[in-house]
Amino acid sequence: MRGQAGPLVGTSGFPIRREAYYRQLETVEVQKTFLKIPKIESAETMRSRAPVNFDFTVKAWQGITHPATSPSYARAGIKVGPRKKSRYGHFRMSKEVLEGWAELSEFADALDASVILFQTPPSFDATEDNVQNLRAFMEMASEEQRCAWEPRGWTTADVTGALEGLDVIHAVDPFARNPVTEGEIYFRLNGSPPGERPYYYNYTKDDIRSLLGTIEGATGHVIFNNITMLEDAEQLVDMFRE
Repeated sequence: MRGQAGPLVGTSGFPIRREAYYRQLETVEVQKTFLKIPKIESAETMRSRAPVNFDFTVKAWQGITHPATSPSYARAGIKVGPRKKSRYGHFRMSKEVLEGWAELSEFADALDASVILFQTPPSFDATEDNVQNLRAFMEMASEEQRCAWEPRGWTTADVTGALEGLDVIHAVDPFARNPVTEGEIYFRLNGSPPGERPYYYNYTKDDIRSLLGTIEGATGHVIFNNITMLEDAEQLVDMFRE
């Protein structure tokens, strides 16, 4: 937070022009890396045009986390043949996933990103194979980058078991659940309370005040991912200054 101890507050993507955003908040979660990893020059340009101390985090490429059947592949213009579909997503240690990770890690380095967020879909459930894939991948990736994982549909016990012994942040929506990892936080405010259209939720002053109590004394990131993300992030920062 600007001028204050505590987690950095920002939004998922840039809701306004970057130059204006840089004057208001101190971190942003880069979203375009999810659909398709941009050229390294894009990261270099973004870094050079941001304030020296501005913080970036990066959302991991879908080819690492999401299967090739995900509709987001078509949105990105990625075509995967029938024989290769089983090689993408769910942290499979395949040639395609590992090459994607190498590109993503290089992009993150050029951006000097502090965290890479891996958001997994509901199809990535707590099976034995998925846990093994996750652990093998994160053991490798966490040696190169600071990693956070946001699962969908996993129980607290399953997440605890999957992350045991790994240096990975459990990313959560704090209005929905508590993280199983200690220390650094990565909170993603996805529109709470959860509902049919959570993205359209507008956080109230009471919500923000409650969140303020939760993050007091913490380090890490608080990222808003809802329709009023900028206003909500600014409100949190303002309350923290009071």
